[in-house]
Amino acid sequence: MEFSGTINTDKLSARFKKLGDSFEPVMVEMVNELVEAHRGSMTRRVSNRALKRRTGALARSARTELATTARPEARSMIGRGAPYAKIHETGGTITPRRRQFLTVPLRNALTAAGVTRQAAKLERGSSGFRTKATVPGAASRDTFIFSAVGGRRLIAVERKGGGVLPLYILRKRVTIPARLGFRDEWRQLAKNPRKYANRALKRWLAGAGVRS
Repeated sequence: MEFSGTINTDKLSARFKKLGDSFEPVMVEMVNELVEAHRGSMTRRVSNRALKRRTGALARSARTELATTARPEARSMIGRGAPYAKIHETGGTITPRRRQFLTVPLRNALTAAGVTRQAAKLERGSSGFRTKATVPGAASRDTFIFSAVGGRRLIAVERKGGGVLPLYILRKRVTIPARLGFRDEWRQLAKNPRKYANRALKRWLAGAGVRS
């Protein structure tokens, strides 16, 4: 799901109208400054703070639609190509739809960047499941389920030299906290747009050949 926020410009438009029609481009620039600031803040947030970056799809999905008219409505959006943005924004519990358990990848099934290894993805074989290719450190592709300490159930493969190599943990549900902060960040930026108005005014004055 893609999130979006739109700047309501009615009050701002009325203020700029009092200054004259020539100031309408300043309002457009101000709104664009604000949504660009929000897009930038969300890109930094998902890359560095609230979420550990893996594929980068969520950060890349942060984008803007800029205003070009006298009564602008510019938007800041995130989530296109990253449908899991919704659960990171609102929080919630994920449960399996078609099967009894969710398969949550463990470290052995992940690359150094935290992305699930292509080799570790499971495919159905003639006698159960197996990995798509041999996982590093594994003796074969054939998987099996076993119960670990505490009653946790895991999918694993046989380790070279003996023992097991855990790949996934089976869970009935996974709870994700609300941690994206798209709407909260938007509200904070939109609460006091003065500094963005100042930037837009300076740029407009410079373009008009007036020293500020």
